Amino acid sequence: MVRRPVVLAHRRARLCGNSLVPPQVGEAGSPHDDYSPWTVSLQAKIFCGIMPSKPLSIAFGKVLREYRERAGLSQETLADAAELDRTFIGMLERGQRQPTLESLFRIASALNVAPQTLIARTAAEL
Repeated sequence: MVRRPVVLAHRRARLCGNSLVPPQVGEAGSPHDDYSPWTVSLQAKIFCGIMPSKPLSIAFGKVLREYRERAGLSQETLADAAELDRTFIGMLERGQRQPTLESLFRIASALNVAPQTLIARTAAEL
């Protein structure tokens, strides 16, 4: 099924909450005239800020994974100990989400480290 450029623009406007969106793959006037749902979806997510684009969240994810593996915990075990959802831990490790202050303290407690240790290690990764 081929979607028309207007439909794509409206879909992104609804996804991003605005209508001023640059041309994407599959739209008229774009450098690529072929349509791929994955590419358009990925481009819309990057444009809307859903995908990781901040080095801080990626650095925290690396530190979290390192400490979790060092403690010998799975994502599910860590999530249970911190009273958080397993998918949230996965998103943190991939850099797709950033922890709140409360979740940072819960994770640090479950890992038996001080919250400032996780923050200091994250700062060192930058």
